[in-house]
Amino acid sequence: MQLRPDLASVIVGVNDTLRTGFDPVRVSAAAAHTVGALRAAGAEVLTMRLPDPGRMLGLPGSLARPLARRAHEVNAIMDAVAVRFGTLHYDAAGDPATDDPEMWAVDRLHPSERGHRLIACRFYDQLAAAGLPTGPRPDPEPSSPPPTRLAEFGWLATKGTAWVVRRSTDLVPGLLAMAIRERWSGAGPASATREHVAAEPRAPQAQ
Repeated sequence: MQLRPDLASVIVGVNDTLRTGFDPVRVSAAAAHTVGALRAAGAEVLTMRLPDPGRMLGLPGSLARPLARRAHEVNAIMDAVAVRFGTLHYDAAGDPATDDPEMWAVDRLHPSERGHRLIACRFYDQLAAAGLPTGPRPDPEPSSPPPTRLAEFGWLATKGTAWVVRRSTDLVPGLLAMAIRERWSGAGPASATREHVAAEPRAPQAQ
């Protein structure tokens, strides 16, 4: 904390939920350590709840459900961190605006410019509501035109292909294994959905 920031964001990314080595215990410890250190140094901290990555990627139910559970685990962790350390907490999981495809890049995992601006505006509004000093509100409209279909195809054919290959050898086998275990345990789509709804905690109010 040598730089003594006044404001910092600590966000668990969707990418973190897609790895076979995902460990909620480690995520919880790392988030609490990082946010706690920032708050102890006097910084205001911004945290966020994640949308469901399976829905964003358009995966079939048997593969989407394990990812939904991971997102719920991350959200529960960050909810607890937000309450414990008094962060400004944005519920992206419950924000209808995040369902808009224009908020997402072509990989459907990272926000587009419009999506980044949405997050900036939501956090700005929380900072202002908390009476903290702010500058002008971010413009929700992108400053650059969205990428063309040709540019998106070019990205998918180059960098996107490499990403798919890495995830195919890392994520896909793990997802298939989780889906098979779920099937053998007798947890069908309906019961799994009810379980997720019941287990999903409410987002705490911004501090």
